[in-house]
Amino acid sequence: MFDLEIKTLDAQDDLRAFDCNNTFLNSFLKLRSLSEQNAKLSTTYLLRFNDDKQKQVVIGFASIKCSNTVYHDPEMSDEPQEIPSVYIQCLAIDSKWQKGKKQINAGTKLLSAIIHLIRTDISSLLGARFITMHALKDAAPWYENKFCFTKLVDESEGSETEFMYLDILR
Repeated sequence: MFDLEIKTLDAQDDLRAFDCNNTFLNSFLKLRSLSEQNAKLSTTYLLRFNDDKQKQVVIGFASIKCSNTVYHDPEMSDEPQEIPSVYIQCLAIDSKWQKGKKQINAGTKLLSAIIHLIRTDISSLLGARFITMHALKDAAPWYENKFCFTKLVDESEGSETEFMYLDILR
């Protein structure tokens, strides 16, 4: 059985070994996440594995922040409306743990925990109804099928991401 925990990032966490094979996400975690958190711009949660040697290894992370989504429904209003949401700024799993490696679905465990946190704690404090994100295009079907995220708009053909949302009341 794997001993996993999710905790908020702090200055003592060793992030050096983390590598998800995405330069932007690796750099965000190692160079920007703590300073953004200290500036109250986002909060980063780490998925850690506790091995037999009592060493805690970061195997995944998610960074979330307050946001809004501009939505225009002519039947509701002539003007576009800003809908409060929680934005998943970054989400990544170390390459050694991706796609069910080591007999664990680390991405599923991390995102399930983040969605639960937003549904039960964060949305009631902020009044946010939706979770939004820019998912990598190759991962978008996983978000749709596993978590019922919906593509909000088609991104341009050259984009590497899909803008998606999850209605937390459903």
